[in-house]
Amino acid sequence: MYTDPSGTLFSWSDGKESMKLSDIRTGKRTRKDMGDIGPLIESIESLGLLQPIVVDPENRLIAGKRRCAAFKKLGRETIPHVVAKSLDDACKRLTAERDENTCRKDFTPIEAIALTEQLFELEKKEARKRETSGTNQYTEPSGNLPEGSSGDTRDKVAAAIGMSGKTYEKAKQVVESGDVEAIAALDHPRSVDRSHRIMKENVADRDRNEAAKRNKGNKSDQVIVGDFRDSADEVADESVSLIFTDPPYGKKDVGLYLDLAEFAARKLIHGGCLITYVGQTQLPLAVQHMGSHLRYWWTICCQHSGGAQMMNKLGIRCHWKPMLWYVKGTRVDVSNVVSDVVTGDREKQYHDWQQSESEAGYWIDKLCPKDGLVVDPFFGGGTTGVAATRLNRRWVGFEIDEQQADIAVGRLNESG
Repeated sequence: MYTDPSGTLFSWSDGKESMKLSDIRTGKRTRKDMGDIGPLIESIESLGLLQPIVVDPENRLIAGKRRCAAFKKLGRETIPHVVAKSLDDACKRLTAERDENTCRKDFTPIEAIALTEQLFELEKKEARKRETSGTNQYTEPSGNLPEGSSGDTRDKVAAAIGMSGKTYEKAKQVVESGDVEAIAALDHPRSVDRSHRIMKENVADRDRNEAAKRNKGNKSDQVIVGDFRDSADEVADESVSLIFTDPPYGKKDVGLYLDLAEFAARKLIHGGCLITYVGQTQLPLAVQHMGSHLRYWWTICCQHSGGAQMMNKLGIRCHWKPMLWYVKGTRVDVSNVVSDVVTGDREKQYHDWQQSESEAGYWIDKLCPKDGLVVDPFFGGGTTGVAATRLNRRWVGFEIDEQQADIAVGRLNESG
């Protein structure tokens, strides 16, 4: 039996004189949810109990409910323990329970990654030893570790700090990226998604800036740098078969749908179509504005393939985005049947608001004849132009931002 130097605070059983689990008085605990104790059980089986439970002189449990549960799952009857002699009243016991769970400092994701990598290196060394054991001559290890060893280590460490394996991989990507801003934000398991998003945005920004520099000065007669409202005469009236576009979604931008409808009413041929993405909150005004110049035809469901978007202020998890379909006059060929649900991959390489090329391609193929013209008044990353080019359709895009136009031209050149 160990007694602390003062001889007044603790007594400690080193495992030889462990107390019976059946003697522990759990009582009413503040923390109800023990979480997943699987990793703890594996750790106890592998390393033993690193930290004894804490009880008061009357065997009332102060700290270690999860450890007790793990021992019971393992079929153990006794457990090492610390007797806290000073916790002789209810107030002190509650304070100790609080401090046990709040006054410790958990590993940050960065520390957890460093620890995991060290453990994995040790695993590899052990694997090499096993691979070469029994031979008189050293042979180069194959590098094939026991299946799942790296994942097992990752998952155990991730679980120990409250992360899933997927979250751990995101944190590792942030660390390995060397992105100073993203790494600085990586201070807690709950910050991993935000840090990963910062990293991806910064990578995308760097790629776009490089693309803009490479393509500065490159010209394309099909990309018109300027506001579509000011440069509308670049496209002849009643010459366009399809307008396919994605305007900004800000509250101050909703008036653009009126300008877009006016533009479409002038440029579309009879039976020509306008399909535009629209934000859910903009939908009522967009319908009102556009209906004053064109005939409403349908609302298309564009499903989010990259996961749902959480609208915290509205309490909605959004799985789809509306696309409004308007026609000048009436649709001429209704025998050309289309689906009102489309799904595309998440693509943000060339613009923050970039939409999927497959979505643009579907509607260009269905609604623009072979000799028709496609126009995008909000060209952005050039998705409409790329899709139209692949389908051998003529196209024109308006882009108000010169640097963004350079990026789009570069993308079009690369896509061939």
